[in-house]
Amino acid sequence: MIFWSSNRVYGADRLNALPRRETQSRFEYDSEAWSRLPNELRPAGFHPVHGISEDFSIDGGQRSIYGLSKLIADAACQEYAQAYDLPVVVNRFGVISGIGQFGHADQGWVVWWAIAHWFKLPLTYLGWQGKQVRDVLFVEDMLVLLDLQIAQMARFRGDVFNLGGGAGNALSLQEATRSMQEISSRSTSVTVSDQARKGDIALYWTDYRKAAQQLGWKPRIDLRTGFQRIFEWIRQNEAELRARYAP
Repeated sequence: MIFWSSNRVYGADRLNALPRRETQSRFEYDSEAWSRLPNELRPAGFHPVHGISEDFSIDGGQRSIYGLSKLIADAACQEYAQAYDLPVVVNRFGVISGIGQFGHADQGWVVWWAIAHWFKLPLTYLGWQGKQVRDVLFVEDMLVLLDLQIAQMARFRGDVFNLGGGAGNALSLQEATRSMQEISSRSTSVTVSDQARKGDIALYWTDYRKAAQQLGWKPRIDLRTGFQRIFEWIRQNEAELRARYAP
């Protein structure tokens, strides 16, 4: 069994406490601040270059009820796999995007951002001035990963993998806006709200090195290529999408 878990098993309180710095367009992990910390104060499962790995603590709160439900199921999968010698793998995915996804503000935000630009629908940065950062994994790379895991299922016993686009595919909402304006040659109005969503995370990207080492996998599709494919899908399905999003 492959269980589709989430990076929301990690509490926002711990993630937001990691050292970060603010640039003109985004938040970034602060390598200098991290290097000054004594070893005993450096949280396990975090590296300022690579991001958040499977060893990051699942203690703490502000993970949302959705994240809590994933955490409970995530732990149950690991427990049953080891107790009953079952072939189970747990994938803690971050943002997954790609063609065919009907995105909304709370799920599938990358495609929603593209659709909003195409149809000139208004957008809002909810807190953080739009500098909050996520890494994006495109569906084609996800399917390659699943094929690799299915071919090796017999060896898994509740193994956990953190999976995402990584630092190379990380961007802020501000950066996503600029990139999509450039690719689509379209723009839309963007307002800024000072009120962040409860339990929101300022900065997250995935340390997928375990999957790279054990499965020989890493994401291949970069942000620009993925965005271009999404806009081409929107163009080809404009009438259907207009009826759904901009009737």
